[in-house]
Amino acid sequence: MRKAINEYIELSVDEKENLWSNAVFVFDTNVFLNLYRYSQSTRKQLFAALNQLKERIWMPYQVAVELMKNRYEVIWETKNSYAKLNQDAQAFVEKCRQTLRIEKNETDLLELNNYIEKWIERIQAQNLLVNSYSNDEILNEILELFDGKVGSPYEEDTLSKIENDGKIRYSKQIPPGYKDTKKTNEHDSYGDLFVWKDILQYATENKSDIIFVTHDQKEDWWNIIHGQTIGPRIELRNEFFRETGQNFHMYNMISFLSNFNSDTDITVNKEAIDEVGLFSSVLRRSIPRAELKNYYQTLDDSNRTAAKIRFEIMRLENKNRKRADSIRSIESNYTYIPRPLNIQEQLDNSRSNMKKDILRIELLNQRLLRMM
Repeated sequence: MRKAINEYIELSVDEKENLWSNAVFVFDTNVFLNLYRYSQSTRKQLFAALNQLKERIWMPYQVAVELMKNRYEVIWETKNSYAKLNQDAQAFVEKCRQTLRIEKNETDLLELNNYIEKWIERIQAQNLLVNSYSNDEILNEILELFDGKVGSPYEEDTLSKIENDGKIRYSKQIPPGYKDTKKTNEHDSYGDLFVWKDILQYATENKSDIIFVTHDQKEDWWNIIHGQTIGPRIELRNEFFRETGQNFHMYNMISFLSNFNSDTDITVNKEAIDEVGLFSSVLRRSIPRAELKNYYQTLDDSNRTAAKIRFEIMRLENKNRKRADSIRSIESNYTYIPRPLNIQEQLDNSRSNMKKDILRIELLNQRLLRMM
């Protein structure tokens, strides 16, 4: 009976430990892109973890392509956040000057301006590792780690077959990837499926068990029951065993780091794990109330308020990035033809909401500066 319904039976503790000790680790694109966003301390610890596993890691070709395509936007995003912070800082100092009706060369005002500038410079020097696309230390470290450990691109006819298969799978909500059907570029909507096919091919050719690590929390990867994540989708486990004869398991980054700490000599500290968990929560979904409550309880009143403001800024910035993508897509699709009224209304609403949230972000940044 066990063999007949194997995909429905969750792995035991011993089976998970055996898999952890022998499987090949595959990381989703979002794991690598977030390395650009983390603090220096967290980034160093995550690279140490990857180096500890370097004999058992592999990267699907699709992940490599997505990393190279999307790193530009993430580098710009991280650099721009400091540029915007400097602008907000100058606006805050000017607001102080006007409100207090003091001269620009007033000693106290100059000291305040100098303190804020030095503080931002220090934080940026500590955490912003990549300042240019051509001098990318994060990418260089990833390239060295995965040298000779990346899949090969598919031929055009194979890509077409996978996309045609994807249309059928998505229409039946067969995972993974069917939650990406709203992506404007049809080819991009099959990205998760390309990753999955890469993994299946590698496991088959190398007779390898696979552990897949991702920040993605969507239902087209995970078996979610009443809000609780049980494990990989049953369909994925079934397909993987049927196609490869090997075992498959998944971890999000928090569970991966927790297991890593219990199994290796290298320790990723609690502060790094908190940053990974809360940062990915802000980027991917609303943070669970209980998770925020537990985190805030570890902080004093001042730091708790500052943390809440930072996460709200991140949430609003993420919403605006998505709006900007939507606006660019609409403008591209209707470059040479008139826009229907409903499309124009959607465009106008997106621009209006972006302006409101930009103002909200500016006010929150000013509040944050006043707390320093």
